[in-house]
Amino acid sequence: KNCGSWRGRYFNISNGRLAVYKNNRPTGKPKRVFELNDVQNCRAENLKSVTDTAFYDKFENRVYLQSKERAHGPMFLYAKDAKSAKSWERAVKMSKYLQSATDREALAVVVGRVAGNTMKKGWDALFAYASEIASTKKLVRTLAMRLMKVEVSRGWNKMRLVYQQKMAADKLRKEQQEWGAKFLKEKMEKINTQAVRSPKTVRANLISQIQSKFRHYRQERIFERMYPLGSAV
Repeated sequence: KNCGSWRGRYFNISNGRLAVYKNNRPTGKPKRVFELNDVQNCRAENLKSVTDTAFYDKFENRVYLQSKERAHGPMFLYAKDAKSAKSWERAVKMSKYLQSATDREALAVVVGRVAGNTMKKGWDALFAYASEIASTKKLVRTLAMRLMKVEVSRGWNKMRLVYQQKMAADKLRKEQQEWGAKFLKEKMEKINTQAVRSPKTVRANLISQIQSKFRHYRQERIFERMYPLGSAV
């Protein structure tokens, strides 16, 4: 405010500096640049909370900014809403701690990653929604075709079930063949690794088997009272 009049300017906050422009043209050059690391006072204000100074035009939110480089009075950064004013206030206050280029670059990288992550979530949600819409359209189209061609749909379903049964039978037969070949291979390997028994061993095993079977037969006949007790055999 100068001699009872307001002087409007455009500005941009970047890399710890406040660049003031005469107009909002993309190719415009800044009229003056203020360093934000030496700001004396910065606060967000609202039309309802401030009574000493009037607000410009129809704005209801602004940022009060007092800098050492502008000793004759403060600057007012007018925002469209309270959220933007708070964001500008945080950016100005954060500039006090980002005095070196390395700190500003590190903060820019972090902000970029956060923004990229948020953008990625948005794209993922958009792709998921598009996929759901496509699947719903496909389902509706399939249902409509089945209702329009009931006889063809019945035949197709029956043919699909028969095909699935045939494929399952072929798969089971193939698995059985593989299992049989594996079992036969193991048996052959076991036979090849076994040692040949001598005639004396074979004769002893045969006699032991005959005696065991005869004892089993004798016990059964005695239990049935069909075996003559007292017999020598």
